[in-house]
Amino acid sequence: MIFPERSRRVSFLASFLVIALLSTFIIFPRQVFADTGYSFFTKWGSTGSSNSQFDDPSGLAIIDAIVGSSTAPEIFVVEYNNNRVQKFTNTGGFISTWGSHGTGNGQFTGPRDIVAAGNTIYVVDASDPNAVSSGNNRIQKFTRNGDFISKFGSYVTGDGQFNDPYGACADSSGNLYVADTGNNRIQKFDTSGTFLAKWGSTGTGNGQFQSPTGCAFDSSGNIYVTDYSKQPCSEV
Repeated sequence: MIFPERSRRVSFLASFLVIALLSTFIIFPRQVFADTGYSFFTKWGSTGSSNSQFDDPSGLAIIDAIVGSSTAPEIFVVEYNNNRVQKFTNTGGFISTWGSHGTGNGQFTGPRDIVAAGNTIYVVDASDPNAVSSGNNRIQKFTRNGDFISKFGSYVTGDGQFNDPYGACADSSGNLYVADTGNNRIQKFDTSGTFLAKWGSTGTGNGQFQSPTGCAFDSSGNIYVTDYSKQPCSEV
C-alpha cells in the first residue's frame, strides 16, 4: 500500500534535520521555545545524496552513550529515496553511512523507519515505490556501526510476513513491534526475529486498524499505534 503522503512519526521539513533536545543537554547558546521546556539546538542537511544530505528522510533513532566508555550518543537517520542509513554525532557531525537500493543484505527498497534497541539498529525495509510486492517487505538488523546481523520477513499475510510495513518500536525487553500497514495489524518479534504474536484486523472498532503506520511505548509499557486512515491514535 503506497500513500500519496506517507505518515511520519518524525517530521522533516525541506529535507533538513532539526534536533530539539531537553535544555539540560544543550551545549551551545540556544533559543528557548515558550511553554515547551525544549530549546533549539542545531540543524544540518540539505537536499541530495551526498554525506549529510537527505532525500525523503523517513525515520530517526538515537543510541545513548555506552556506560563506562567514551562513546557519545549517536543519531541514525534512514532515507526512503536514498535507500540508506546515515549516522551522526549528537551535534550533527557525519560519521558513516550504509545501504543502497537492492535486495541483498544491507540493501533497501524504500526503508520507512528505524528503531534503536540497546546497541542494535532495526530498519523497516518496506516496499518498492513502484510496486509493493516487488519490495523487500522485511526487517533488517544491524550493529550500531552498520554491520549486517540478520533479517526476517517476506511479502504478504502469514505470521512473520509483511505487506508494506511503515513503522516499528521496541519495548524495554528489546522485543520489536512492527506496524504491518497493508495487513492492518501489529506483529511482535523477539530479538532474534522469531514471531511471537499479532493483533489487529481491518475495521474501525477498538483494536482494529485502517493502515497503521507507527507505534511507540510509554514508561508504563503501554503501546500507542497511529492509524493512518482512521485518524485517531490507538492505545493498547
